[in-house]
Amino acid sequence: NVLDTEVANSNLGAGTPIWCVVIVNTSIVTSGSTLTTRIMDCATSGGTYTQIAEGYAFSNGEVTKGTHLLVTPLPAKHKRYLRVDYVNASGSGPTAGNIDAYLSLIAPRN
Repeated sequence: NVLDTEVANSNLGAGTPIWCVVIVNTSIVTSGSTLTTRIMDCATSGGTYTQIAEGYAFSNGEVTKGTHLLVTPLPAKHKRYLRVDYVNASGSGPTAGNIDAYLSLIAPRN
């Protein structure tokens, strides 16, 4: 779940907005109390990632098929590598389900 933009400090978010869309494809089963989605960036492939955007903390019952976990334009400034990260407030994390993440020039409608 890492995107290599192939250019250092590529800053894809400057100019025409590029939307990062994260949507639940198959309902998520998790032992945690909430699930939060974050966009992270890093200058090197094996380096330390830093959070650049964060979505809403969804409770277990809200993480169902079709739920948009995060819809946000990419920040104007970011590093070469982008990653979507999922964080549980407690518990061992998701044990079932699928999430899709993609970039789009058009923000989706709910």
